[in-house]
Formats: sequence, C-alpha cells, structure tokens
Amino acid sequence: MKLAVFSDTHGNSENLLKAGRMASDMKAETFVHLGDDEEDMYVIEELRKPVISVPGLFGKAYMDPGVSNRLIKDFVGFKILFTHSPVSTENDLPEDVRPESLVQSTEINAMFYGHTHVFDVGVRGGIFYLNPGHLRTSDKRGLLPTFALVEITAEKLGADIISLTGRPVASGALMR
Repeated sequence: MKLAVFSDTHGNSENLLKAGRMASDMKAETFVHLGDDEEDMYVIEELRKPVISVPGLFGKAYMDPGVSNRLIKDFVGFKILFTHSPVSTENDLPEDVRPESLVQSTEINAMFYGHTHVFDVGVRGGIFYLNPGHLRTSDKRGLLPTFALVEITAEKLGADIISLTGRPVASGALMR
C-alpha cells in the first residue's frame, strides 16, 4: 500500500495539485492531509483517491466534537496515529487521545504529524515518526515545500520525503 502524505498547505493549491499529481504518478493509493487547511484537498479531487484527513489546531473543525482531531488506522498490522500536532495542546477537546500516552504505551507503531513545517522521518524509541513538511511556496524557515510518499508492506513501513522538484530529500523505515 502507498500513501501520499501532505500537511500545512495553507491555501497553496497549486503546490498541492502538483504534489498530488506527482504522488499519483508514483502510484499512491490514498492521500492523507495532516491539517492546517485540510480543506485544500478539494483541488486534487480530480485524482480520485481516498482521503484521510485531520484538522489543524486553529481551524474551526478542530473545535467541532463531531470531527476527529486524531485518528488511529491500521495498515497491514501497523497502527498509525494521524494528528496535526505531535503533542497535546490547549486546543484539544476533552475526548481527544493524547499522542504522548499512545507513544508511551506503544499502542501505535507510527505517528504521522504536521504543524512544525519541518519534515521529519525516522524511528525513535521504536516508533516511526513522519512529518511531510509543508507545501507553502514561501516558508519563514526557508525550507522547500515537501510531501511524503509512504510504502507499507507486512514487513516494513517506509517513507521518502519528496521535494516539489521530484527529488527525495530524506527517507526512513521501521522494520518488523
């Protein structure tokens, strides 16, 4: 299974469309948006991929009890937490799961998060962490727009961080 993971698009629909088309060409089967303007995903509806999304901390949806701020999904036996923030925040609702608790209890194998705009891929304490970076044309940290292409098999959860030029800039994997 291949997932394309996007975050922090902040209305940059052209970059999201470019990343979505690249990911589709790379055989991504499902698209994931980790918040901060997850509603931007409308621009890639033409690619007809299933979408998993969570809201960003400051969006209206984050305060809506009918919307899950954090999701846990199982892919080929890997339990992945999808969240905008890798830690609990003052904006969390009382029913929101605490990422710190899930990591500590090892209830999850991976945490996919956004928020920082800084890409991250690697294993720490037996947990696979993935932040795809951001898709803003210009970011205050000067980092290039990136997204992640994740491949999941029975033996491995691996990801490449891809720049909008199509060049991989980082990669990591968790083996069983």
